[in-house]
Amino acid sequence: SQAPYARLSDQLWSQPATSARIDTKDKEMALITAGSQVALRDDSPDAAAVAVASQIFGGSTGSRLWMRLRERDGFSYGVWGGIYAGDEDPVGNVVMGAILAPQNLAKARAAFVEEVARLRDQGVTDDEVVVARKALREQEDNALADDGNLVGMLRRDRYLGRDLGWRKARRAAIAQVTAADVTRVIKQYLVPAQLTWVEAGDLAKAK
Repeated sequence: SQAPYARLSDQLWSQPATSARIDTKDKEMALITAGSQVALRDDSPDAAAVAVASQIFGGSTGSRLWMRLRERDGFSYGVWGGIYAGDEDPVGNVVMGAILAPQNLAKARAAFVEEVARLRDQGVTDDEVVVARKALREQEDNALADDGNLVGMLRRDRYLGRDLGWRKARRAAIAQVTAADVTRVIKQYLVPAQLTWVEAGDLAKAK
């Protein structure tokens, strides 16, 4: 290329929250997803608490979203959600979603809304925080034990100007996160009025 390389920075877009339904008549399964942008980088003072909040919210098979939409209501085999920080620019995102039968779209959306409200209104427990911190530690241990993952981590950290000392400091910060910390960042970053919703499926079946 004759032009010099220049990285395009992530930006926070002032896009109002919307809701859309997409008719996919030839599909047996449907998809529901919601998300928003948040002003957050992974070296922010809030980043450790956000990582724990994300794990509790939708980061595992024991998460709030999994237990509600799959285990309790039986809507979906695939449920996900989290709050994620950017690693270059202070632009992160909230995301949640599920794959399910189209006739369950409305019920699933109501379940997502209820779980977000419950997290914001009631907060999290000390036990949930202990379990989430342990899960994050074990996930990183597993990544460090795999040569391919380790090379990828080292490559990314080198690009960002970091070393393993940065990861050690982040692990120490996560170990100090409390339930009060998690409840605070959930209220700050998981804001229902900022979520854009998209439902895609056979809308005739959804009725």
